[in-house]
Amino acid sequence: PLIAWRTDADRRILHANSRWAAYTGHIASRGDPLPAAPPLHPADISALNDRWSEAAARQRPVDARVRLMGNDGGYRWFHLRAVPTCDEDGLVTGWVGTCSAVDDSRSGEIDGTNHEADRFRLILDSVVEAIIVFDPDTQIIDEVNRGACQLLGRTRQDLIGTRFDSLLNAVEAARVPAIVGPLVTGEKAASTTILAYQRGDDRHPAAVEVVLQPVDFPGSSRAIVAIARDVRDRIEVQVRLQRLAQAEHARAAELNAVIRAMGEAVVVCAADGAITLTNPAGERLFPDVDERTYADILEQLSDPEGVAPTLGTLHGPIEMRARADPDRWIEIATYPVSAGVGSPPSGETIVVMRDVTEARRREAVRETFIGVLSHELRTPVTTIFGGAKLLARSTSTLDEETQRGIFRDIHEEAERLQRLVEDVVALNRFGD
Repeated sequence: PLIAWRTDADRRILHANSRWAAYTGHIASRGDPLPAAPPLHPADISALNDRWSEAAARQRPVDARVRLMGNDGGYRWFHLRAVPTCDEDGLVTGWVGTCSAVDDSRSGEIDGTNHEADRFRLILDSVVEAIIVFDPDTQIIDEVNRGACQLLGRTRQDLIGTRFDSLLNAVEAARVPAIVGPLVTGEKAASTTILAYQRGDDRHPAAVEVVLQPVDFPGSSRAIVAIARDVRDRIEVQVRLQRLAQAEHARAAELNAVIRAMGEAVVVCAADGAITLTNPAGERLFPDVDERTYADILEQLSDPEGVAPTLGTLHGPIEMRARADPDRWIEIATYPVSAGVGSPPSGETIVVMRDVTEARRREAVRETFIGVLSHELRTPVTTIFGGAKLLARSTSTLDEETQRGIFRDIHEEAERLQRLVEDVVALNRFGD
């Protein structure tokens, strides 16, 4: 069946039959220009315009092979014929034309090209990546696959015939000529870049990694194929990793500040005993010795019984004498480092040490004080208890003077006991 139409002298449509709407999927409106995209393929418009202008100047029919977009978004080859209508003065007043599909019996080379184009489109649609084919000079898009439509949120009809740089923002669109130029001249075989395609559904731009390379299709000029991979997930993962790294750096800085502020000496040792980290308190613990290994630390301590904690084990705390000063005591403990709960040790060990000499001295003073206090408390308590027992006897034969003396002893020892208690309360209030 023929697609029939009629235009005025300027090739604006006056009428089109029902076959036009059946094939293209939309009714031709009066005044629409012909040729135009859609339904004509953008790559065919320029040549058809030139041929039509030449035919109008000579008042001759137009005969051309063109591609028309169907209602499925794909293009098919048609044989376009147009005959001019003239007035009495020989001026062209309009055109009457038809478009007939090129079938197997009449197609020849054109039909072979059409078949290859169909097969090429099927191959493109089977590829997951978004593929866009465009003219390097005009950037007009000639073909897209299903992946490109899904990525951009647009239909094939919306994309074909538009400029490739219209899919990008102004900044990235300005980069396109610099990317495509070396591909056309042969300076580069391919170019890879990151672009943010503007979606047609007003969603956020689709960040994609685009590989552009020139391709020479049979029977046509050179084209640029843009193969895009959606890298939004990868970029999101990179952003998350970056944030995680920043958080880890912040945590590491906080941990480092805490370790440096600790009064205890903190030393981190590798599996072989080499010291990898020491806080300021650790450097001050043995200022005259340059410790490089855990063994160097143990050499500063007296360990006749071999009770020193070993690396890689949870051990301690244990108090040990310093070799250089027998009156100095060092408390040491080891904590193996693991990657997480339930994970095996990583090989590193945290050694925590502190000088407990002063603490032991205070403990000794406290024990001495408690011993003296116990003795001092025992004397008045014994006197008070014994006197009370004597006075409480019902068969007591003590005279009045003796009883008065016992009362006096109880009173004196009670006052003494009160003073001792007040002294203990005062000592506890003022601390060690």
